[in-house]
Amino acid sequence: MIPLHTVLRINSVFSIISGAALALGAEVLDEVIGVAALWLVGIGIGVVVFGVIVGRVAAQRPVARKAAGAILAADLAWVFGAAVLIFGLPDLLSTAGKWTLGVISLFVLDFATLQAFGLARTGTMPDADNTGATL
Repeated sequence: MIPLHTVLRINSVFSIISGAALALGAEVLDEVIGVAALWLVGIGIGVVVFGVIVGRVAAQRPVARKAAGAILAADLAWVFGAAVLIFGLPDLLSTAGKWTLGVISLFVLDFATLQAFGLARTGTMPDADNTGATL
């Protein structure tokens, strides 16, 4: 199994690269994806910031469990939000935009799954008061 800090590091790199590509390529991607360039720049910058935060958490030893749990929750929120956009608002994105978001969301779901396994492997999952619940 991949260690939690390694999964977080990969998540960080993926987020920074994909966010930067989205922000820097917004003028080209807006017609392909079907979303205004300004929105794509904002989303891209947000994803880069997320990636930097994930990288900082990944660099900690030991990894801060509450922060890792928050990253897991954010990844799951991304996947849920993508499903809402793709299936609940079918006219919002172009076909290419739906496929792109769907494929990216599969990567994010993989990160979330591996992060959940990494947290579980340490013996506890983070909870709201950060005391952890024994598995």
